[in-house]
Amino acid sequence: MKKLYTLILAALLFSSSGKAQLSLTKAANEPVIGDVQRTKSFDSTTAIPRNTGTAQVWNFTSLATNTINVVINTYTTPASITGGVSFTNANIAATTGTNSNFYKSGISTFELAGSKINTLTLNFSNTAILSSWPMPFGYSNTDLAAGTVTAFGFPGNFTGTIITNVTGTGTLQLPSGITFTNALQVKADLTTIATVTIPFVGTLTSTVLATTYQYFDISQKFPVLTHNIQTVKTNTSSNTAITVDINNNLFAGINEYTNSVSNLNLYPNPSNGNLFVSLNNENSENVSVEISNCIGQVVKKVSLENTKGVMTNSIDLNGLNNGIYFVKTIVGNKSSTKKLILE
Repeated sequence: MKKLYTLILAALLFSSSGKAQLSLTKAANEPVIGDVQRTKSFDSTTAIPRNTGTAQVWNFTSLATNTINVVINTYTTPASITGGVSFTNANIAATTGTNSNFYKSGISTFELAGSKINTLTLNFSNTAILSSWPMPFGYSNTDLAAGTVTAFGFPGNFTGTIITNVTGTGTLQLPSGITFTNALQVKADLTTIATVTIPFVGTLTSTVLATTYQYFDISQKFPVLTHNIQTVKTNTSSNTAITVDINNNLFAGINEYTNSVSNLNLYPNPSNGNLFVSLNNENSENVSVEISNCIGQVVKKVSLENTKGVMTNSIDLNGLNNGIYFVKTIVGNKSSTKKLILE
């Protein structure tokens, strides 16, 4: 479903103090092939905040790291994963260990197209919209999904609903004194009902209820913190799991978006109208740059020379208004996005 945003809604991106509130966009927040997302798992010793609205404070300072090591989620092509070609709606995939999720990246949407988790496989004939760009505070979207399921080698079908809302803005407080004063809260509720018929056993029904709270900051492409509550109900049992994961970039001191373009550098930043793009074009591939504003509109697109090796090109930014932009640099099938401030 495609959302149309009026100037009134766009105005909500600014607080009364004039500080731009975060809005999630395709250029800044959608995963691309080559991205690597790293998270650390934490345990909570107190109640987990789930408050919504503006000017909120989400206090996660009591979280304690658990024994789980850093989890690495790598974005790649579906064809590079065993059995990935069967997910015909997908054009990007994410792997974590032996588990994989498959996605469809469209012009204005990012959708779930399938999953392979342990002995369970879901293949969406009707994909589930996870994001319809841009996503400012107040965003709301409901989408239906359906497809086939395979459990323990037995086939079946499933239906589902996903409801996504951008529900809060405010201050996010994390362990080790890490604080974000302009965080954005996104809440997603996913329900799936799957039925599988097993010979000599009968029809098994499984219902999965998953609620996820994600908190974003402009310094990171992926969520700063993810809080997930998932309940799985079958014919005979019901189990609930609660997890809290924090972006490991925060503990590694990384404050930019995941880079897959070799030795990419943008300068000066902030810029007063002229921007230099420097990178290592190892294989003499085509290079292009897309510059988007804070609500995801591409305001400038240029092609650069494809000189092999280290290359530096200048881009004239005159004519663009002062503010925050996102510069997406594409080299062959690799891309990186970085924040740019224009003064």
